[in-house]
Amino acid sequence: MAADALDEIGWYLVDTTDLTEDQVRMAFHEHLDQPENVPMTTGQRIRLESRKLGREEGEAKGKAETLLRQLQRRFSKLDESLTARVRAAGVLDLDRWLDRILDANTVAEVLAD
Repeated sequence: MAADALDEIGWYLVDTTDLTEDQVRMAFHEHLDQPENVPMTTGQRIRLESRKLGREEGEAKGKAETLLRQLQRRFSKLDESLTARVRAAGVLDLDRWLDRILDANTVAEVLAD
């Protein structure tokens, strides 16, 4: 039902403006197909944000565990403070460190700021 209304609006815009069908389709896709633009209840919005946060935390945890496994394999036993630092890091730091492990000669070089 809502899709039919959007289809009608899209064709109206194509018929009455100088916009092409592709431009209208792109505008609808960019603005209407995004979860934040879909009408939601507060509960739905909270669940969506919670799932997004959970995915981000899961991504960081997975990267941290991968980095720790690589560090341990390459440089042997790791102390607890280093392990805690890696597990507390954000995705951007973890990505940078994961790239550095390929060329670094020491753990300190991998985790340099």
